[in-house]
Amino acid sequence: MKKFVLSLFSLGIIGSAFLTPTILASSDTSFWSWTMEHRYINGKDNNELHELNSGDMSLEGSIRISDSQSGAVGPYEVTYEVREDTGSWSPDRSAGVTTATPDLYEDVSVSGNFGDQDAGTYYIVASQANEDGHTKSSNGTLSVN
Repeated sequence: MKKFVLSLFSLGIIGSAFLTPTILASSDTSFWSWTMEHRYINGKDNNELHELNSGDMSLEGSIRISDSQSGAVGPYEVTYEVREDTGSWSPDRSAGVTTATPDLYEDVSVSGNFGDQDAGTYYIVASQANEDGHTKSSNGTLSVN
């Protein structure tokens, strides 16, 4: 009986060793944050990448104005695009787009549902059509169910 219990214990440890890299390699939720001083920020350029499992993808978070220059206008709408990093030989794929307009005085929620996505490496590109003179800060989660 003692050999049987030790065998099961050993099998459990060996099985865990094989499963751990897969479990740690990707997840269901990844946290993101950025500060945009002008009108464009790219998560891939800033090495803010998100390894996610396959599933129904959503972005949830908030945006706020953290500073304003003299003569600032707007604020203008910010576009969030989630892209999949497909490798160096092919263009990255857009997983979905959502928008939010920051407020001068409080956090504004931002959310988007992008449907069923494959497991992979994703990043966020945030942009504005025009410079508005405000520094924006945003954070939240990118997740799959």
